[in-house]
Amino acid sequence: MKKITKTLLVVSIIASGNMAMADDATNPYAEFQKFNNQISIGMSFSQSTLANGAGQQVLQQSQFMNFDAEHQFNNGIWANLNAYMMTATNSLGNQAVGTGMGYGQPGTQQSNVGGFNAKVGYAYPLDIASQKFMLTPYGILGRNTNLAMSTIMSNEQINITNDYFITAGLGLRAQYLVNKYVNVYFDQAWTYNWDQSGPVYGIMPQNNQAFTTTLGAKYNVWQQLQLGVAAFYNNYQYAAAAPAYTTIGASGQGASGGGVNGSVVSIYQPQYDYGMMLSVGMTF
Repeated sequence: MKKITKTLLVVSIIASGNMAMADDATNPYAEFQKFNNQISIGMSFSQSTLANGAGQQVLQQSQFMNFDAEHQFNNGIWANLNAYMMTATNSLGNQAVGTGMGYGQPGTQQSNVGGFNAKVGYAYPLDIASQKFMLTPYGILGRNTNLAMSTIMSNEQINITNDYFITAGLGLRAQYLVNKYVNVYFDQAWTYNWDQSGPVYGIMPQNNQAFTTTLGAKYNVWQQLQLGVAAFYNNYQYAAAAPAYTTIGASGQGASGGGVNGSVVSIYQPQYDYGMMLSVGMTF
């Protein structure tokens, strides 16, 4: 009886292994799932170039903490959720005549202080000359903080709950399997950001388009441990330019607290930024 039980156990193990191999053989996403089914945390670094309405520029360096969750379903649907938060930032001063400072603070309309974005798409695996590729067109929806200096000042630097963008867009991701350990990808995205901050003092809503290019790689060190690296570039195009200078509380727009009424402020918009991200995570 014991021999029969052992024999049945061995047969069941072999059968289940064969079924798994069969599933991998019939599932065109199986090899990509080994990289795309993952959760990770990361650290990113970026340098931004900002400019005001007079064309004066300022540089800003920032550091972020990132959380990323990704899943490739067997039916081809691909989903990604990313959340991030700025952990440090530093103004490098003027790159021309501008200083980027207003009332002792960076006078920016910075759009990437923190937020979260969800992406959902459908993957198309390709086998070209025995090389494995995958193309994934996707849609984007998110909420991203907008550090609007005009709103911060008009609310006495207290209430900034409306300082955010509603984000929507489209993207395309191309992936290539180098081998069973390394996956590289190229991602191009377009988003439109609707400013919810209600800027004042003659500043128009800072609605903008962002074009994001990312080149990255994933390295599966061993089962369930993944390291990642990526370089990115963002280019911003605004629906309305920020004025070169504006006066707080001028033209009957009301006084702010904190003694800033009558202060002259220059608002700076991010023009483009670039940087890199390092991550460590688990596959599942």
